[in-house]
Amino acid sequence: TYDLHILNSDGIKNRSDILFYFTGAVAVPHLETLSFLPGAMADHLTSAGGQLTDSNQMSAMRWLEAGATGSYGSAIEPCNFVQKFPNPLLAMWHYGFGATMLEAYWKSVHMPGQGNFIGEPLASPFNGYRLLRKVDHIEVRSPILRQGRYRITANEDSLLGLNTPSYLRSMNQISIQSITPYRRHLVLKPPYHVHYKIERL
Repeated sequence: TYDLHILNSDGIKNRSDILFYFTGAVAVPHLETLSFLPGAMADHLTSAGGQLTDSNQMSAMRWLEAGATGSYGSAIEPCNFVQKFPNPLLAMWHYGFGATMLEAYWKSVHMPGQGNFIGEPLASPFNGYRLLRKVDHIEVRSPILRQGRYRITANEDSLLGLNTPSYLRSMNQISIQSITPYRRHLVLKPPYHVHYKIERL
């Protein structure tokens, strides 16, 4: 899981865990202090961000130079239509459910004819997880599982309470596991639960 922070600030600095960064700043400060996660999407939603050279606003190229995987920028402004810019919620929604970066941007910009996508169009960090059923457990494999320790929690009922919304069910820790160069999966053991949460520590 990833933490979502909505900040009332001109910018962020000294962070190393950025997956999404959306702002309306003409020039984004402190980019040199940031580290982006693989597959990161970053956008400053300005009128000329897609003018990659010779613009009086920050070029979307600065995001890639700072380590983001992709960005989008409007290249011309005869009119400041909201539909020319990505809808951050839609972009994150589609990306989080397995769309490629290009697909997520395409589905979040209603008037894409006046903008440029830059970066890796096929980036898809949330696509491709697999559940492998073994004799006595299930293996969870995903390209987004980085090395480190993970807490796995599950709802308290196994297959009960299906009519109760998941956010109302209490979650209990069932294990802490590690991803290493020699162990690239997590293990779920019976009794199996309806909902799991996997959180990097």
